[in-house]
Amino acid sequence: MPGSKPLLPLVLIACCGGCQRYHEDAWSQARPTTYRCTGIVSLGGAPVERAIVTFVTAADSPGGREYSAVGITDHAGRFVLQTFRPADGAVAGPHAVMIEKTSLPGGEPAIAEPSPAPQSGTTAGRAQRSRTVVPPAVVHALPPAYARVETSGLSAEVLPGERNHFHFDLRSSGP
Repeated sequence: MPGSKPLLPLVLIACCGGCQRYHEDAWSQARPTTYRCTGIVSLGGAPVERAIVTFVTAADSPGGREYSAVGITDHAGRFVLQTFRPADGAVAGPHAVMIEKTSLPGGEPAIAEPSPAPQSGTTAGRAQRSRTVVPPAVVHALPPAYARVETSGLSAEVLPGERNHFHFDLRSSGP
């Protein structure tokens, strides 16, 4: 069609303008550089699936701020860290590391029985509303000490230009 040629460049510009997934602004441009970080989590040599791995920088990191990078392990215990964007890694420097894998026991939360109410003015609806929902206890699949940076005993140093691949072989007895 003779009239469609001038529209083609406009259509291409409109389509490519939406291709950039992330918008760079002053804040995102001021962020520290991140470096790809991968690793494996195992417990006694066996891979740990669906564990949350968190690297936390020291307060003296770039810009004087703490940064956290997080990853979740796959079926083989592998993880890739993310600080600002998916798979962007972690900022350079020393990190304290925590690893946790928790779940809730199956079923609905337990309902505590309501305390006896006075006979006058009590309705079944009020008694139902007065029940207290008791959250189920969290089940730790890994020793709980690994879930806190203060007690995990785990650390990692992220270095620019390096592979930054970490293997954490946890012990069932804890750190």
